[in-house]
Amino acid sequence: TMDDCNKNTLIPSNTTVGSWWENAYKLIYSANSIIERCEESTSLVEGDKNQLIAEALFVRSLLHFNLARVYGDVPYIPSTDYQINAKISRTAEITVYQKIIEDLLIASDLIELDYITNDRTRPNKAVVLALLAKVYLQVQNWESARDTANMIINQSEMYPWNDNLDLIFLKESKTTLWQWAPKYDGYNTREGQSYILIATPPVSVTLNQMLVDSFDPSDLRRSKWIGTISDDSQRWYFPFKYKQKNQTASSQEYSIVFRLAEQYLIRSRAKLELGDIQGSLADLNKVHKRA
Repeated sequence: TMDDCNKNTLIPSNTTVGSWWENAYKLIYSANSIIERCEESTSLVEGDKNQLIAEALFVRSLLHFNLARVYGDVPYIPSTDYQINAKISRTAEITVYQKIIEDLLIASDLIELDYITNDRTRPNKAVVLALLAKVYLQVQNWESARDTANMIINQSEMYPWNDNLDLIFLKESKTTLWQWAPKYDGYNTREGQSYILIATPPVSVTLNQMLVDSFDPSDLRRSKWIGTISDDSQRWYFPFKYKQKNQTASSQEYSIVFRLAEQYLIRSRAKLELGDIQGSLADLNKVHKRA
């Protein structure tokens, strides 16, 4: 059914697109349930309660944000009350973003900067701010996008810049804000499993030749982050940011959702829109030079 997306032949019965909608709202319901149960709890200590509510607000925000970017106007669902939810119609896209911003500001006040796990798989304040910066960029609130990204970039001890492309996508990378752990230790990423090619002819997706050719020969992303496989007559290319396709003795790579470089690009765009050309170039070139 994903082939319908590639060929621009989507019809209402497409089950893949339908599942994006259905699964997102199931998860939104779960997030709302966590928020409501935590707010009602008399046994949770305040720090744990705040962390859980903030995480649930963040997840609810991320889901609504992705839904709005895919579908436009979508229902914004802030509770588990089925009688209310049954009557909610689609909310204007800009209103969805405004509600997300409100939720993320609350979450950022509730959550701490310190991670509660060492592997950065649970959100912290910087992760909440990273999504907030993206939403501000989406609604063209350039000053807030710049200032929010700046708060993350300024945490240079927690998120130091790294120029070594070989290290960026390892699970220990300090440029990662938030990542998802695989289900079992020794497993690696679904991205690596899906995209790394080990046999010809490929049975899954490959990179478009025009995309590959668009890289400058000196671009390190071309040599470091694009893999090649060939037979006697043809060559194919694949994404190679993640290096592990199969299991390893212990997991080496987690799926990265937010990372530091994105915040530099958000701040660069915001500065550009605000007329700070030199500041915008400095941020853009920070990322560009590494490549």
